[in-house]
Amino acid sequence: MIISKKKIEVANTIRHALLIEDDVFCQKVQGHCLMKLGYQVEIAGDAKTAIQHVINNTYDLIVLDLGLPDQSGEKVITAARSYLSNQQTPLIVATAHADASLQQKCLYLGADVVFIKPFSQKNLAEAIEFCLARFCDLSQSVYR
Repeated sequence: MIISKKKIEVANTIRHALLIEDDVFCQKVQGHCLMKLGYQVEIAGDAKTAIQHVINNTYDLIVLDLGLPDQSGEKVITAARSYLSNQQTPLIVATAHADASLQQKCLYLGADVVFIKPFSQKNLAEAIEFCLARFCDLSQSVYR
């Protein structure tokens, strides 16, 4: 749960999100949530495609499923944090199969938030706000 005392306002510009998810149903649900939150969404269904997107584009948000068909999502986290264009991009991991050690590993590799699926649009919005607050160095936001 994320608690925030101060809302962060983002200018009315187009915000780009990369959704990395192999399940078509989850792509639709999470993509819809991101669009309702004001993001233009690009979808990658595997790690190879996601890494190419991360290398060639700059995103305002990355939402990543760890269980991808070709490689672990951990490689995508490493790639995103290796390229200057996305080193500071908020990166949210959403997975159905993360134990505590895997969650810690994702955070160590550079993820900002790790969610266990399923999650709501409200949870996603709070996680995004948490990430933005962190990057804006606002001490009013707390993650627990």
